[in-house]
Amino acid sequence: MNYLFISIIIFCACIGFFSSAYILHKKKTKKKLVCPIRSSCDKVVHSNYSTMLGIPLEVMGIAYYIFIVAGYVLMFSFQVEYIWLTKALTVASFLSVCMSLYLIYVQVFILKQWCAWCLSSASVSILIFVFSCLNLFWR
Repeated sequence: MNYLFISIIIFCACIGFFSSAYILHKKKTKKKLVCPIRSSCDKVVHSNYSTMLGIPLEVMGIAYYIFIVAGYVLMFSFQVEYIWLTKALTVASFLSVCMSLYLIYVQVFILKQWCAWCLSSASVSILIFVFSCLNLFWR
C-alpha cells in the first residue's frame, strides 16, 4: 500500500466530489453554471445525456467519489490493505473512466458543447484510475 498514491487519490476524489456537488447545486437552484472555457455547461448538464437510469450523473458522481474516499480513508486510517477493497476501488475507477470517455464523446460529437466542470470530473476520474492501478500493482 502506497500512502502517497492513496493521498493523491483521496485529494482527487475530493475535487471530483466538489465539482459534482457544484453542478448539482446549480441545477437544483436553477442557476446558470459559470463555464470558465466560455462554452455552454448548461446545455451539457441539462441535456438528455445528463441522466442514467433516471439518476442525474452528478448524483452518481457524488456517490462514486464518496465510495472512493471512504474506501481509501478506511485503508489509510487503519493502515491495513484489504486486497478485495483495493480491487473493487480500482474496478470502480475503471468504470468511471469508461463513463467519462463516453460522456466526452457525447460532448464532442453529439452535443458539440463543452462543459469545463464535466471535463474536470473526467480528468479527476482518469487520475484516480491511474493512481489506483499504481497502488494496486506497485507494492
